[in-house]
Amino acid sequence: MATSGPGAIREFTILRGDQPKTGPTWNFPDSQLVALITGQQTEGKLAVFEQTMAANGGVPLHINHREDESFYLVEGKYRFEVGGMLDELGPASHVFIPRGVPHRFRCTEGGRMLIVCQPAGIESAFEELSRLPTPSDPGAFATVCQKYGIEVLGPPLPAR
Repeated sequence: MATSGPGAIREFTILRGDQPKTGPTWNFPDSQLVALITGQQTEGKLAVFEQTMAANGGVPLHINHREDESFYLVEGKYRFEVGGMLDELGPASHVFIPRGVPHRFRCTEGGRMLIVCQPAGIESAFEELSRLPTPSDPGAFATVCQKYGIEVLGPPLPAR
């Protein structure tokens, strides 16, 4: 259950962990993103998501030109490549990626993480990307990403 303060310009929100999440949800072949806080709630300043990812799920090498991203790993194990450096990470690990830095990651066992994007706006990209046919054509994926300031540079990290 979300609770918002009445009458505020930007209302506060409390999301109880024992209640279903009710924010916008985007489903992809190997992951699901649920918005916990949207740009609409923060005057476009930031957005917060929970991502659940299947083992071997990953994202292609890319650069976000519009937003900084922060990843906090809650469950599972991931391999992150950021700025050419590769690292194996588990729960309670944190990765901050300023805009303009190439990065990609792969979940090596089922996982869950919180993602903070600042400023908000990437929600529109998630909406459009989630509507691509499965399996998605890499060219179509890259075209949608480019529209939202995300430059796709290469494939996801290889599976192990």
